[in-house]
Amino acid sequence: MSDLPSVPDPTSGPNTPSEPRVDASIPLVSCFGSVFVLLALAHVVTTLGTVGPAQVYRKDLLQDYLAARAVLKGEDPYQPMKALRAKYVGRTDGILAFPHPTPHPPPALLLTLPLGLTTYPVGAAVWLASEYLLLGLCSILVARYVWGAQKTRVPLAFIVLALATRPVLDDLVLGQFSVVLLALLTGAYLALRGGRRMLGGLLLGAAVSLKFLGWPLILFYAWKRQGKVILSAALAFLALNAASAVVMPGAIAKYYREIAPRAGGDYAASDLNISVWTLGQRIFGGLYSQATTNAVTAPPLIDRPELASRAGGVMALATFLIFLVAAVKLQDENDGFLVMLSVSTVLNPIAWEIYLTLLLLPLAVIGHRLAQRSWPPRPSLAFAGLVGMLIALKIPHHLALGNGDSSDVSALRALLTIIPLLWPLTTAWAVARMARSRPDSSQFTASSVDLAG
Repeated sequence: MSDLPSVPDPTSGPNTPSEPRVDASIPLVSCFGSVFVLLALAHVVTTLGTVGPAQVYRKDLLQDYLAARAVLKGEDPYQPMKALRAKYVGRTDGILAFPHPTPHPPPALLLTLPLGLTTYPVGAAVWLASEYLLLGLCSILVARYVWGAQKTRVPLAFIVLALATRPVLDDLVLGQFSVVLLALLTGAYLALRGGRRMLGGLLLGAAVSLKFLGWPLILFYAWKRQGKVILSAALAFLALNAASAVVMPGAIAKYYREIAPRAGGDYAASDLNISVWTLGQRIFGGLYSQATTNAVTAPPLIDRPELASRAGGVMALATFLIFLVAAVKLQDENDGFLVMLSVSTVLNPIAWEIYLTLLLLPLAVIGHRLAQRSWPPRPSLAFAGLVGMLIALKIPHHLALGNGDSSDVSALRALLTIIPLLWPLTTAWAVARMARSRPDSSQFTASSVDLAG
């Protein structure tokens, strides 16, 4: 994989009988485990608080609920959020209100449509409970089909680790779709690894239709000439959009002609947008946003705003091609899936930190392979660093803001807000490097259960 920079391998290391096994570090493991449990419990308490009267109307989910109410009333769901709020909520104090329509695609509105049948607080509680159930399902699937574990210890460890991370916390707090996408893409990965390509493609297409995350996987399988995967993914995408067109006539055309392009413009210069595309904006255009009040406003490093969009596009294309070439060179196609999944979280023009929830799947696979090697110290420490990145995700942003008294920062200081972009790229590289370092990748895939059986 000569396309990737030559740096020390965070996942390879000596694997000799003299290495300390995990049993030799029980006190240390117990200490960190206790910290994760306490952090996860604190995050659970935080998420439960968001369905209370003081916070429930600040969730992103409100925009989907309002759109659902509009659909059920036979109205346009892509009206400005302020207009829908006035119709279906009435009160305006302490209530989230974007100045634009919801940027979520019609299939996402179709998924949240049942919430419009009840009151918003009840709908928010139902959505939160559903996300917790899906997170539990992912934990069970990963434990059984990735780790090959039948006991409850592994799924409990996975869900505790997931709840300790900042992307999962933010997704649950906001009522977003990242946990739903994690469930779909975990199912797709396991189905494809078990040889069920039609099912894997259907789940992949469903994920792409909800948030457009995962489209690099489609191109990866196109390169690999996996016709069943491509056909079934396209079928799922088209079927969900067709169903949306039946339920909400006119919404499909309006979304793809007006709403999606506008969303890109509204958030292209946001400091919270960690997409590779924003590198051009940060270098040549600076940080600001028309759609929301930004925490950070900063001048460009080089004042050439006319270059921002093109430079961002070139950087995104280069990132995609580097990792695509790396993925297709891997002996095991399933490792290529994990590489492209990791990169896909930051390849759309808009990428929020909650999308990094999807990194839990490749990290679970890396953790399993390290466990098979009795947790060699150096790569295990690097793995802990990858996990720690997701837990400490907000630190770069706090460093950029300083004491928070002013939203204006220097161009160099503002670059700290793009540091989370490195996490999915590092995870993708770690998966690829570990896959290349294994003499026989097949020994790590067959043990994890054939789903076709």
